[in-house]
Amino acid sequence: MTGDDNGQLLFDTDHQVGESRLQSNVYNGALSTNSLQAAIAQMMQFKDDRGRPMGIMPDTLLVGPKLQWLAMELLESPIVVQANTANNFTPYRNVLQGKLRLIVSPYITGAHENKWFLLDTSRAVRAVVLQEQRDVPLEFAALDKPDSEQVFMRDKVFYGARARYGVGYGLWQTALMGTG
Repeated sequence: MTGDDNGQLLFDTDHQVGESRLQSNVYNGALSTNSLQAAIAQMMQFKDDRGRPMGIMPDTLLVGPKLQWLAMELLESPIVVQANTANNFTPYRNVLQGKLRLIVSPYITGAHENKWFLLDTSRAVRAVVLQEQRDVPLEFAALDKPDSEQVFMRDKVFYGARARYGVGYGLWQTALMGTG
């Protein structure tokens, strides 16, 4: 999946814009407290084409079904209990509680089931942009009338829909992929 006209991937380790130097919106690591905190810090350090911080503030964690329970523990548990080397358990306050909104997508499966995504959804331009073309209005058409024999006898209605959309990449800086 390429992110721009030059063939740059949306999630890549060598993004460069103007004076920003090389930047990566890929985090190599499984979903955990430490990796989530490091990935948040990584996103917050993204720079614009003049080398200035962009003010990226991740507010959403997107995961698939396999990671949903771990993600819920990371983002919603008020207390985290950790065992040390002597098997003593120490409870401490979960600093990630309430920090991010969790979205679980049933489409993140198979080879991608361990991937997780941090997003900044507060901006008008995001990593993926959906454009609705207004010159082609959304149309629905039923081919059968409600009182036709086909509808009455078989409870079947044939219909169609017409619309025109475009999808493209926006600011890669508003999304980061954890590789799992």
